[in-house]
Formats: sequence, structure tokens, C-alpha cells
Amino acid sequence: MKRTFKSELLRIEDKLKKELDSGEWKEDRRVRYNRFKELLSLEKMDVLTEEEFGGIIKSLWASGMWSDKDYLVNSILERNGIELIRSSLKELLYGEDMIQTRFDQFSVKISGIGPSSITEILVFFKPNEYCLWNNKPKEVIPKLNLKQELPDRVFKYQIKGKDYEIIQQVMGNLLYEMRDSGFPNADFLDLDIVMWLLFSEYQKEEPLVIEESVKELEKKTLKVQAVETSVFDENSFSHEDAEGLLIELGNILGYATYTPDKSKHSDYLGKNIGEISKLTEIPPFTLERHLDTVRYIDVIWFREEFPAHCFEVEPTTGVSPGLLRLYQIRNFTNAKFFIVAPSGVITKFKKETSKDPFHQIKERYQFRSYLDLKEIYEKAKTYNDVKIKFFGKE
Repeated sequence: MKRTFKSELLRIEDKLKKELDSGEWKEDRRVRYNRFKELLSLEKMDVLTEEEFGGIIKSLWASGMWSDKDYLVNSILERNGIELIRSSLKELLYGEDMIQTRFDQFSVKISGIGPSSITEILVFFKPNEYCLWNNKPKEVIPKLNLKQELPDRVFKYQIKGKDYEIIQQVMGNLLYEMRDSGFPNADFLDLDIVMWLLFSEYQKEEPLVIEESVKELEKKTLKVQAVETSVFDENSFSHEDAEGLLIELGNILGYATYTPDKSKHSDYLGKNIGEISKLTEIPPFTLERHLDTVRYIDVIWFREEFPAHCFEVEPTTGVSPGLLRLYQIRNFTNAKFFIVAPSGVITKFKKETSKDPFHQIKERYQFRSYLDLKEIYEKAKTYNDVKIKFFGKE
């Protein structure tokens, strides 16, 4: 039987009523709504403090993926400054232009706050007017046979204001259906509960599917003990060493760094790799079924919720699995793809990228040796140390 929003709403009606009547949800919603109402009031806009702004960002569901929320807040403040943040928030929430224009202006002016966070601020600011757009509706809407009502790009890439207006129309129609189906006082926050319930169910229906070649890669992950030497020897440089340096380098350069679960417990200079990566989970920048592949990339640097650079570490000459994993995500990210390996692997890299299907996107693949990685890391670290010495730790 073909799924529709109305039929699914009827099917989960009892479960939905239970969730909406939950004391825990009601209290959490009340606290969040009152906090946003106070901190984002027109009178408060011009005097919003850094600490108050930080409280808003830390409270967002979209920030839940960050292991160090203070780092996230400080990064946003450092890039933009509180005065620009105040004026941009004021324009976003109280400006006279259409939401399409206000959304784009905020996205252009403010670095570090992506669509999930922007729409979450909007929905808690005015839950009867603005909808939330994150991985839940991105995954649910196609299964309700509504995908054709939205441009394909909204499921894959960072949305623009014109996209959000179209999303608003589609989600608004769903809200009207919800109100006509026994929930007359429903708002977009209540609609998000529907999305969450359906998302949770649909995820159980679709077990994780990973291409066979990628599975084989995981089985063959090389474990080599790191050996410190006074002269750098690529052969003594392990998979974990490379991942650790990539994460530390990304952190220094201001990216949000991610590594998959399989790497989070690996040892790197006496540390757990998971402790130095900034993200505890992958940002939901595309459909869940695509994320199932992205999650297994060795290291990803994110900028505003979207991949900027993807790295596969290949300590042996078998570069094909890493190339394949990167190839599989080519259509839903504009990120640069890097193979990081010992210098001698470059011959194999050139050979493999000249073959089908890799040659189709040959220009997107880059090779960097362990020596290249160590060199840029040392220079970045030296600069960072000098910067801290001059300006102080931020």
C-alpha cells in the first residue's frame, strides 16, 4: 500500500498522542521556547551577550554532534564577532524582507551556523510560522512519496533561501493535514515529533548496507605500531598516526573534524582519537542512506555542516577501496577527495585513477604523502603556537 502522510499519521496516532502528552517533552519544549523568547526578543537583540548567545547554540539539537560545544561557540564568535551576530540575528528574525532574503543574508554574513541550526532557531522563535529542516524530514519525506514536490538539491546540499520557502510550503501543507486529522493546535514543533517518530521507524526497516568492497576494506585495516624516530620514516608511520595528524591539522585550521567509530578508540600518541575529533557523529547533511557510506571515510573536515575535505588513509598499495568509497559520495558533496599514503603509493594511485569509474572524476582526487602531511602539520602547529604566544589562548 502506498504511504501517504495522512495514512502514516493515522497509523502512529496513539504513539504520537503519547509523545505530545509526555511531561518530559512538554517541559523541554516549554523551557526552550521561553529561553528563545527571552533571549531573542527585539529588546534583547542589541545587548545579547556572548554567554547568552553561547547558551542558545549549545541548546540546539543541531549542536548535539559536538563533543566540545565550547569550541563550537568560540569558533563562531571568533569568526563573526558578537556585534555582527546580533545584527544578523535581528535581521533574520525581525527584518521586513521575505524569509528567502533574510535566510540568505544570514547564511552569507554568519560563518559556522548551518541550515539545521538556522531553521531550529526559527522554529523555536515562531513555531507556528517556521519549520525545522534537518535529517529527519530529509529522510521521511521521500518515503511519503513527497520528494517530487521538492527540488532534489534540498536533500543533498546546503539549502538557500528560495529552497527554504519551498520547504516551508510543503511542510506547511503537512501541518494543515495534521491539524485536520485530530491535532487542531499542532505547530511545526509538533510536526517535527511526527518526523522523528517516522524516522525512527523507517531506520529500523532499512539495515545498514555497505558495498562489499568497502566491507572488505574494513576487514583489512592495517594496524601498525607507531615508532618515533629522529628522522621521519614513512614506513614507521601508522594508519592511526596519519588519522591523528589529519584530525589535529583540521582542528588547527578551524574545521569540524570527524572520524568513524572504528577509529575513535584507536591509540594516537597515548590519546584516544575520538577525544581529539570535534564531532561525535556525522552531521546529517544528506539522506541517511548516503550517510551510511560517508560515515566510514577515515577523516572528514566539515565546514558549516557540510564536508569540505574527505581523506582516506591507505598505508599499503591497495588504494582502490579508498577511491571507491570517495567515488560513491561524489554526487552529494562538493568536497575535495584525498588519498593519504606513503610516497611510493603514488604510482598505484595514478594507475587506478586512470581506470573506470575513477577516471570520470579524476580531477577531484588528490594524492598526498605521509611526508606532505607531516610537513604541513608541523608548519600549521608552529604557526598556531606562535599565534597563541602572541594573542594568548582563545
